[in-house]
Amino acid sequence: MKYKINYFLLLFLFSVFCGSLLQGMVDPDLFWHIRGGSDILESGKVVQKDSWNYIYEGKEWINQQWLIEIIFAFLYKMGGLSLVFYFKGFVCSLIALFVYLSVRKKNPLVSYLTTAIVISVIGRYFLMRTQLFSFLFLSILLYLLEKVELKRRFFPLILLFALWANIHAFFGLGLLTLGFYILGDILTQFIKTKSLSVFFNKESLIQYLSVILSSLATLINPFGIKIYLTSHSLFSQKQETIVSEWLSVFKYPLASNMIFFIFFALLIFISILFIEKIKFYQVLIALPLIIFGFYSLRILPFSVVASSILFSSMLEELFNYFKVKEELSYKLEPLAMTLLLAFSLTSLSFRILNPIYVGDTKYREDYPVGAVAFMKENNLKGKIFNEFDWGGYLVFSSKDFKTAIDGRTAVLLFDEEDLVKWRDTVDLKENWKNHLERGNPDFILLYSDDFLTNNLMQSNEWQLIYADSISALFGRKNEV
Repeated sequence: MKYKINYFLLLFLFSVFCGSLLQGMVDPDLFWHIRGGSDILESGKVVQKDSWNYIYEGKEWINQQWLIEIIFAFLYKMGGLSLVFYFKGFVCSLIALFVYLSVRKKNPLVSYLTTAIVISVIGRYFLMRTQLFSFLFLSILLYLLEKVELKRRFFPLILLFALWANIHAFFGLGLLTLGFYILGDILTQFIKTKSLSVFFNKESLIQYLSVILSSLATLINPFGIKIYLTSHSLFSQKQETIVSEWLSVFKYPLASNMIFFIFFALLIFISILFIEKIKFYQVLIALPLIIFGFYSLRILPFSVVASSILFSSMLEELFNYFKVKEELSYKLEPLAMTLLLAFSLTSLSFRILNPIYVGDTKYREDYPVGAVAFMKENNLKGKIFNEFDWGGYLVFSSKDFKTAIDGRTAVLLFDEEDLVKWRDTVDLKENWKNHLERGNPDFILLYSDDFLTNNLMQSNEWQLIYADSISALFGRKNEV
């Protein structure tokens, strides 16, 4: 029976791999990550001054995500965006694997159902972006804490945080989770024993040391302590200026995040039913991320992963209450395997027949593919005042383009005041003309239906030189 379960696990993970490929959206940040990795490979240097932005050119860029960018650039060079997306599928399978391992119970139905629910809830965020690796590292962290004995997880924790700090800024949330887990574990022992000695015994001292060394391991990076500035910036208000993903959950329509509300409502309901079975540490590792998640939507899916251990324990209690035996999982296995296999083959076939590349007509509705082609054909180079979501694509497309803005706002390249100025410019607010002329751009590339686009049509300084259904490109009169 053990081998059948292992085969089922492989098929389950394969279905996650194939299902993730259905999400064909090319995230705007992916482009500048590939460019960043390419620049590192070409120059052999990680620490660089910015050379993409005409306003901030020469400013130090704390490229905290450098390590994964190298991998992105290598994969793109070897197989284009399609290979990058297959790699994404592999990472999603690893996330599912470690969620499963961290919540594994005697009853396989509890383990797989918990994993399937968690993956389904956070699946909309399985985009090819660096935050995907924070999902992975958080699930690995939970596995180490929940399933690996204290002495054996000591060095893996240090290695985990050393890698995490060089890949995504949410390593700070990981340290927070580690700290709350250890606090909850020790407090649980204290509640049982009523003895202060649990705070100072050998096991507790090892746990304290693991937090200290894991924190120090994050400093093993090209930027030193400066990477904590990037982690801190994730909780600043400046991101809300142009990136709605940083807004509070309550600033979105209720329906848009209904799946999260359903998950947490179910978790709360089952927890109330079996409140006496809840372990203190399970709540402590979930609650901080849930609070941060409702403060900023971008963190919310991480709170779902952090809640998986508590959710699986409560689900197990629910199954025990209704006397759902583990034998049921073996009876359902043939049907489940058939459905998973059918889903996997269908999803994989669709992606093979529909490879991902930006030149595809589909992505002409997302990125200024035509405008960039026009500029290259006519050897147009220089500074471009651009839409926020297009900055990464522009620097990815040509080293001859310098942009006004791109997705690196989360890594401290831009100041909040300048984000406001950019927003005020495209919205035609006070002093927008002065903001537009900052840095003396050569071109303006906007959505064809922007307020600013319509205004520039009557401008004495700018003229339309290219337009299609999505983009409008302007150049200075008498210079183009």
